[in-house]
Amino acid sequence: MGVSRASVREAMRLLDQKGLVVIRPGAGTFVTEDVIETIVQAFSPLLNESGDGVGDVFEMRLLLEPHVVSLAAERASQSDIDRLGEILRQQKAEIQAGGTGVAYDIAFHQAIANATKNSALVAVNQAISGILSQSREDALMSPERSQKSLQSHERILVAIENRDSEAAQSAMHQHITQIDREVHDLPSRDNTKTTLIQGRKRP
Repeated sequence: MGVSRASVREAMRLLDQKGLVVIRPGAGTFVTEDVIETIVQAFSPLLNESGDGVGDVFEMRLLLEPHVVSLAAERASQSDIDRLGEILRQQKAEIQAGGTGVAYDIAFHQAIANATKNSALVAVNQAISGILSQSREDALMSPERSQKSLQSHERILVAIENRDSEAAQSAMHQHITQIDREVHDLPSRDNTKTTLIQGRKRP
């Protein structure tokens, strides 16, 4: 690559500090086995320390999650769909009992990621959920907001049940831009452009 040995050594030292590689004297340098989890752990503090905080995370979600749910609509097994349905039944029961349903809100989004069968997407979603857990708890204290979030989740599940990747993608986009943005009282970002790439429907 046209760089000196000293530059390569310094690069490897920094990667070792980040936990992305392991330097074993006498054996060589090896990529960390659980590299996905390591990358997510290195990435999470940057999100937490961002000047725009939760707003930046939501902007990232808007670029990522509609495509995640589109993939879930194509790949979800019947057990995945049953799990999503059970989560929403529990969320509804807790809200009707006067609770926030926030634990089930988090579980629903995680179950969607699990349904993609993609370990990288699962790990990234876990990191996002960890960052947003407290803000979700605070924001969903309003019964009206909790109910809106539940109804939005139900529309997403219907699209997944129908194996309609385009409808699932659209429903998640609406969930984030309309429901979650309102729930967390976030201003819209007029300079943010998001383009939905339509997913392929399963024949």
